[in-house]
Amino acid sequence: MKKDLKQNLVGIILFFTFCVIGMLFSDRLPLLTFIGIVGLAGTAYFFFRIVTDAIGFQRE
Repeated sequence: MKKDLKQNLVGIILFFTFCVIGMLFSDRLPLLTFIGIVGLAGTAYFFFRIVTDAIGFQRE
C-alpha cells in the first residue's frame, strides 16, 4: 500500500469521524454543525483523491 493511499484513508477516517460527531451532537452545540459540514467536505475530498489516483493508475 502506498504512503499516499494510507494518508488518504487516515484522512477519510478522521473527517468522517468529525462528520458523525458533528451531526450527532449538533443540537447541543451549534458549532458542531459547522464541524459536521467540514467533516463531510473533507471526506468527499479524500474520496476524490483516491478515485483520481485510481483513474490515473488505470490509464498507465
